[in-house]
Amino acid sequence: MEDGLLVEEARKQTVVEVLVMNSRTSGGTERADVRSCTLTLGHRMIKMEIPKELRSALFDSLMIQIVLGIVAGLMLDGGMCLQMWTFSMVAFWSGCVLVLARRWKIPTKMDLVMIRWGFLILCLLVTPVFSALIWRLRGVAGG
Repeated sequence: MEDGLLVEEARKQTVVEVLVMNSRTSGGTERADVRSCTLTLGHRMIKMEIPKELRSALFDSLMIQIVLGIVAGLMLDGGMCLQMWTFSMVAFWSGCVLVLARRWKIPTKMDLVMIRWGFLILCLLVTPVFSALIWRLRGVAGG
């Protein structure tokens, strides 16, 4: 009974705050624009600061993915384009998780380029080859 009350109390104490910190100069060095997200769960507090460049790259990538997903879903090809889009999504976000797990505070320029344009590269160049290979291994597509 007490465990249920503790869980309910933790749910009530869950607070999500989003703080926006503007660019400012401190000590001769310019501080980047950072959005800070604080998540409080009971007595634990998790604070993440996402750099502006990374936010921009992730936003651009999500917009590309949404537009291509809508286009792929509207094509009348029996779901082949949508399947390629899905394979690209899984591959892209798997790669993003690996990159962001290692260098999310200070991503390199190549990380930002690959986060911003990597999905488009996967979707247009790499995935059609793997999709055709998977269909061939299933015995569905001729070739």
